[in-house]
Amino acid sequence: MSLWLFFALVAPLLFGVGGVLDKFMRDRHLSTFNLSIVTGISWFWVVALLPFIGFDFGAASVVVVLAGFFAGVLLFANGFPYFHALSLEEASRVVPLWSLSSVMVLVIAFFFLGERLGFYDFAGFVLVVAGAFLVSSSNLVGVFRPGKVFFLMSVACFFTSVSFVIAKWLYGFASFWEVAFFLGLGIAVSALVVLVVSGRSVVFVRDIFNLRKAFFVLLLRELTLVCGMLAFGFALMLGSASLTSALSELAGFFTFVFAVFLSFRLPGFFVERVDKKTLLTKALAIAMIVAGVFAISL
Repeated sequence: MSLWLFFALVAPLLFGVGGVLDKFMRDRHLSTFNLSIVTGISWFWVVALLPFIGFDFGAASVVVVLAGFFAGVLLFANGFPYFHALSLEEASRVVPLWSLSSVMVLVIAFFFLGERLGFYDFAGFVLVVAGAFLVSSSNLVGVFRPGKVFFLMSVACFFTSVSFVIAKWLYGFASFWEVAFFLGLGIAVSALVVLVVSGRSVVFVRDIFNLRKAFFVLLLRELTLVCGMLAFGFALMLGSASLTSALSELAGFFTFVFAVFLSFRLPGFFVERVDKKTLLTKALAIAMIVAGVFAISL
């Protein structure tokens, strides 16, 4: 197995675990605002640790600083529509909708990075979008009438896609750690600024301290997210933007598997609809998305 493929598969596995933890924290413990802020602030740990690898971040060009920071701002912004979507629907319906970002990256990379599009890319485009419509619908009758969750995730995916393409462009003349530093800084600073400007600092700190035992779940969730993002970043640096983004959409498959398993084994911890019709519909939709992902990767 190549190093690129290893990181490209580890990232969606971690994102799949993160999707289940996101749903648990959003439904039971934290609001959309608080979860978005704590996700952003957690990147301060990454930013603080990266200089110890010995890289001179002070030598970075203005382009790397500004573009990396802006990409981080976009990644922070995607949390608000994503967590709100999780509050409205099951994790196994929401997380697969990140697949829309692979389609958006494909189009953006074509125009700005010069990556070519072929027959399999267009076929994958159709399968991913059709699967996304299906997985976001509660019944087959309304499959082509996307609801609020679909549009929320479309916004989140757009922010994410632009950020990924910027990062891929920066990898052409900057090191992985250099880009990761300024991208993480953009995420963390954005979260801190929004928290201060919102005037909710006191309430936010109180809510975090009131988590008690769930605080360890939150720490696990943040560690999973950061490690997943770093793994994705390595894969993005080593491979094409569209291919790496496409494989990352396997997170929807992993979330589906974990969600179903937990619903059967730990119903008090995690609950999703597990009737035969619902499971078959989700399985079909995710199969279409995975097929589309692999078509794009050919």
